[in-house]
This record gives sequence, C-alpha cells and structure tokens, in this order.
Amino acid sequence: ETICTVVIFVNSITMGMELDIQWHGWVWVNMAFLCVYTFEMLLKMKRHKWNYFTHPLLASWHLLDFVIVCTGIVEMFGVPAYHAIMFYVAGAPAHENTKGSILSVIRILRLLRVL
Repeated sequence: ETICTVVIFVNSITMGMELDIQWHGWVWVNMAFLCVYTFEMLLKMKRHKWNYFTHPLLASWHLLDFVIVCTGIVEMFGVPAYHAIMFYVAGAPAHENTKGSILSVIRILRLLRVL
C-alpha cells in the first residue's frame, strides 16, 4: 500500500505539471501510471476474487479504483479511437479538449484513496 500511495502522489504531481509544461511525453507517462494502476487492480481482483466488489470494508474503494482504471483506459484508448473514426468518416478532425475533460477530473478522485 505504501508503494501505491507514493505512485498516487507522484501521479498527482505530474498531473499538475501537465497543465503548465507542454510536452508530448505526457501520454507515455500517463500510460505508465495507467499500467501500474491496472496491474494493482488485477492483483487485488485475483487476491479477493468475487469479494473484490462485495468486501464489507473495501468494496467502495475497490469500486472507485475500478471506475478510475476503466475511465483511464477509455481516455487513453477509446477517445483517440473515436477521433480517428470520426476523422475517417467525416474527413475532418473531431473537436478535442484534452485539458479539463471529465475523464481527467475523474483521475483526481484517486487522491481520495490516500486521504
């Protein structure tokens, strides 16, 4: 848990830096964090099995982790796929708002787990 807490703090710092520093490498940094969170969630699912979603004390935190990881996957892969499809169908790039999107705001909820 200590390692996960450190990862969450580092991720929140990089999210703040992402707003001020223009760099194309943020996608890869975010993908690395998403991989860590996905790996952590899958390990917990393997450990708790069906109790992952029904554990009396941890179910709400596990559900929050599940929602955050799933929205991260949608943001990382689903949104770019949608934009690519719209580009090929409509012939023009879709409007893209990467800063301040709802999916990015949901990532901030991960800090609740630390507090």
